[in-house]
Amino acid sequence: MRQLFGTRAPTAPARSWLLDEESLTRRLRERWGPSFRVQVTAHFWALPARDEARLLGLKAGAQALIREVQLCDGDEPYICARTVIPGTTLTGKHRQLANLGTRPLGAAIFADPSLRRKQLDVAQLGPGDRVFPDLHERAWGRRSLFTLEGKPLIVYEVFLPEFFEERRQELTARAA
Repeated sequence: MRQLFGTRAPTAPARSWLLDEESLTRRLRERWGPSFRVQVTAHFWALPARDEARLLGLKAGAQALIREVQLCDGDEPYICARTVIPGTTLTGKHRQLANLGTRPLGAAIFADPSLRRKQLDVAQLGPGDRVFPDLHERAWGRRSLFTLEGKPLIVYEVFLPEFFEERRQELTARAA
């Protein structure tokens, strides 16, 4: 996913979301208030993709916990997210990350003072994407490699096109 802007760069409002290094959860709660919610779509143990395993420093055959969610404004999903957490990361106080349910991951990890973002990749994804095969049109996404007490996890966030359309309408309404 490394491609930071390729041939087509995102708009300035999209860049402000894609390159923001603070908590997406916090920002969405500020934007949507109490209508912010997390809908879990998958939660399972599996072999991560080859590039994920390499990025996480996993040995061949090592499984990871994969959690896929939609971040919603009420019932409307605007962001698809995927977290890949090696079993070695889910130790000590970080065991709680395996049982978040509908609680946002961002609230848990950004509260941890040991959190470090080691890498941020931004790319435009589209139909047939290996990690997000259900995309029906092109969308901007980012992949972050984080560490908690030096233990890695990957977080993907794909902003559906409607997210930026809604944002553009908000900006237009404020300017009027």
